[in-house]
Amino acid sequence: MNRFPNLAITSADIRKPESFYTILPGVSRSRIQSRYRVGALTCVEKGSLQAVAAFRPRSGTRSWEISHLYATLDSEDTLIALLEQAAAVSANGGAERVFLRVEADGDIIPTARRAGFFPCYLETLYRGQTAVAKSRRGLFDTDAHSMIRGPEHDHALFRLYNETTPVKVRQLVGMTLDQWKDSRERSIGRRIERVVEVDGNVRSWLATSTRSGVGRIDVVPHPDYAALTPDLIDYALRSLSNSRSVVALVPDYVPLLGSHLEERGFRPEGEYAALVKSTARMARQPVAARTSLVAE
Repeated sequence: MNRFPNLAITSADIRKPESFYTILPGVSRSRIQSRYRVGALTCVEKGSLQAVAAFRPRSGTRSWEISHLYATLDSEDTLIALLEQAAAVSANGGAERVFLRVEADGDIIPTARRAGFFPCYLETLYRGQTAVAKSRRGLFDTDAHSMIRGPEHDHALFRLYNETTPVKVRQLVGMTLDQWKDSRERSIGRRIERVVEVDGNVRSWLATSTRSGVGRIDVVPHPDYAALTPDLIDYALRSLSNSRSVVALVPDYVPLLGSHLEERGFRPEGEYAALVKSTARMARQPVAARTSLVAE
């Protein structure tokens, strides 16, 4: 199946890409599985498999993502039809939006735009080592307090999201608390989340996770409290000291985060584009039953 590159990238794939054979059992059934939790569509022409799309909810049913897209760009119209039908079936499962992450310079972007996916933001993947934490002192100063994130922090984190994310991005990702929560990507592996409060208000959020020996850092720093960011990164690196390497996916609207990582020896490894397709109207329309795109 080497002729089928995976054109879609999820946050889990940046550490351990899944092969075509990982999703093959689900794809072979070519149907939406129990309660619309996983979907797979195949395109077959003249008895030959041409493309495969797998899609699933993120953290809730309002937001889905194309998790796998195995295809070539030889037949653009076929690929557009596959993406459109994947979005339609996702909408039937409750999706208001469908996400697609691809390489920033990928030839798939014009095709995805023709299928209704709109560019949302760019991301840079950084990779480094845990041994480069610069600070050896305690976490933060006496005015900042770190604690494990709990459900009681949802509203405060939503406010932080609104304060740190451009409105054009929020319009695509989610404008309400429920939309934002559903749009968060699934976490895979052991994950720990912390919030940092200053004067009783959440001013930063940090998540660390490990999978297959590779650590990951996610940081949302408040622009007015940027001085907290270096301590957050150093804390994360120390907590991931048993990892072989560490990655971080940095959106283009948080450039200072990348600078702090580079100061600690991290280097850019790739650039990705996040695209979103609105499916709110599609959800009110019936999805056509099996079409020629879906292999039976």
